[in-house]
Order: sequence, then C-alpha cells, then structure tokens
Amino acid sequence: MNKKSYPHGTEMDMASLLKTKTRSNIDIIAYILQMANGGNKKSKIIMNNFHLKKYFPILCAHDLLYYDKKNNIFKTTPKGMDFIMLYGKLIDCYYISGEDSNFS
Repeated sequence: MNKKSYPHGTEMDMASLLKTKTRSNIDIIAYILQMANGGNKKSKIIMNNFHLKKYFPILCAHDLLYYDKKNNIFKTTPKGMDFIMLYGKLIDCYYISGEDSNFS
C-alpha cells in the first residue's frame, strides 16, 4: 500500500482514499499535492481526466502546485506543503476526536 506520512504521526492510506466513493475536494487536493511532492508527471498523479481538468488549474493558480516545463513534471510548492501540513493536523484532530476514518 502507498502510505504517506503526515505531520504529527498521522498516516493516510492513499489507496483506501481513492477507493472511497465519497472523497471530499480537500481529500483530493491533499492527494494531488502529496503525489506531486518532489516532482511527478501528471500521469502518475491524476486519478482521472476529470480531476486533471478540475483541480490542476486551480492548484496552479493558487500557487499550491507548480508545473516545471523543462522537466515536464508537477511539483508541490512551499505553499502546497503548508496545505499538506495543515491537512495532516486536521486529520489528527479528527482521529483524536474518536470519529471513524471516513472523513466525508
């Protein structure tokens, strides 16, 4: 499984997130930013073409994601990394409150 570590020890199982029928926009954004961390081609990041058209322009416009034309890869910006950190804290708060893992 593809587990990504978030701040404060929280691990999110990305495969489980993608299998969930009701993913929130925030979950999808966090997934895209985490997969682009360190640089990745869009074919390795996207879940489907709808997500590419909907989320990538928004993330780039808000300086969360950067397209490196020279290397043809997307990279998470420092602002995007801040988003991931805050998302991890939110997940931590949710789990601490005793709720189940379905965040929607």
